Amino acid sequence: LRETKVSFEKTLAEERGPRLEETRRLQNIIVAKEKRLNRLNKNLKVAVTETRRVQSTLDSVRLTVKPKIADISHLKGWKLKASGIMKEQSNALEEMENKITELNSRCEKKEDAIIEKETEISFLRGLVEEKSADIEKVETDFRSRIDGRVEKPNAAPRESASSI
Repeated sequence: LRETKVSFEKTLAEERGPRLEETRRLQNIIVAKEKRLNRLNKNLKVAVTETRRVQSTLDSVRLTVKPKIADISHLKGWKLKASGIMKEQSNALEEMENKITELNSRCEKKEDAIIEKETEISFLRGLVEEKSADIEKVETDFRSRIDGRVEKPNAAPRESASSI
């Protein structure tokens, strides 16, 4: 019984390790994704600021200098490129947010599974303790019966010897 109990506790410890490692791994992934998300947010803000600065420069040039077709074409291309970068970064940001949401959901599911397993383990421990107590009681009863039977045959030869 003790071997079963030790084996059960060993199995329990072995199962808990991978679950905790998986939780840690997922939490590390979330942290990494959040860092990347923050970097992308920062890059997006820089791109927006740069786009506004370029727009301001473009407006200033239009007001102060006669526009040259080549210059305007170049600035429009740059603005379009900056706008494309903003769209790409916005898409990347949205994708990262979706991945973080998915990872959070997976973490919650894993945590729920861990809680469920721990509840089951607790229940099984209770059963093991209950069965151990029952076994000990049966063992005690059995020993007392054996002791009683061993003493009765020994007492009978003594009685017959004293009657002689």
